[in-house]
Amino acid sequence: MIWKTWKKYWEVSAVKAVIAAAFFLMLWKLSDIIFIVFGGALLAIGLHAFSSLLSKHLKIKKQIAIPITIVLLIITIVVIAVFFLQPLASQSGKLLNRLPDSLIALEQQLENYTDIDVPDDVIAKLDSVTINIKSILDLSQAFGRAVSFVIGFFIAVVVGLYFYIYPDEYKDSLAQIFNGRQRADKITKEVYTDLKWWLFGILCSMTSIAVLTTAGLLILGVPFALLLGVSAGILAFIPNFGPILSVIPAFLVASVTSIELATYVIFLYVGVQLVESYLITPLIQKKAISLSPALHIIIQLTFGVLFGFLGLMFAVPFAVAVRAFYRGMNN
Repeated sequence: MIWKTWKKYWEVSAVKAVIAAAFFLMLWKLSDIIFIVFGGALLAIGLHAFSSLLSKHLKIKKQIAIPITIVLLIITIVVIAVFFLQPLASQSGKLLNRLPDSLIALEQQLENYTDIDVPDDVIAKLDSVTINIKSILDLSQAFGRAVSFVIGFFIAVVVGLYFYIYPDEYKDSLAQIFNGRQRADKITKEVYTDLKWWLFGILCSMTSIAVLTTAGLLILGVPFALLLGVSAGILAFIPNFGPILSVIPAFLVASVTSIELATYVIFLYVGVQLVESYLITPLIQKKAISLSPALHIIIQLTFGVLFGFLGLMFAVPFAVAVRAFYRGMNN
């Protein structure tokens, strides 16, 4: 009798394990689509929060605030494309073409600064890195990545607009999944509230980092200050790892002029991060949702290894959403 019970339990557990493994395998295979849809959901949350502010402060109905918000979004995209993307694209091309030469200039600066010949094996590594960067600059590869990014961005915007304009349809679907509209509304409210405040916090951080970095680079006289500053702001969307990624091109560009300037650039980026972490972030974190620094890094490393750059990019907001979802399920 005990054997039969144990055997039946084992069979049921094995089936559940297979189903769970198949589910996670499907998530892994469809991770790019999932993260694009999640990006659209973040956009919808941001638009909804903005339209709620319009409706509250301008004393207008929600049905009027929604089209106003969409028109403002379109105007913002057009303005960014016309006045910012064109000069940024021009600077990006010049910067990417300059990076290989920056590595060679860095080698020469090191030799002049230390009066020590750089070993041949280091020179060989620098040369190999230069060759790799030049291969990255291949037009066909760059065009393919640009097309993929534009398509993914367009899909995320379209999905976000659908979520934003027709939210009740998706709430009805959740109500059917969780057998009740009340629980679905509670889960939706928890996820929306946490992600709204997380978005508020990260947008404030990104803006402050972009402005402070651009101003600092302009004062130091570093070329491509606008591009490097905006890049630092955008990469701030990725906590912990974004600042490290943003300082590399700035350091290489500054090293063409001198090692001293490159050193000042590192001090600038560290200073901006300290100001953002210990002055700006505490002010906005009164309501903004955050996770512990250790949990940040663990989640980002795990998502980065499993899902690549998109996983690294959306790891923290995804974790915030899962935590809110769990809280909504158990409250």
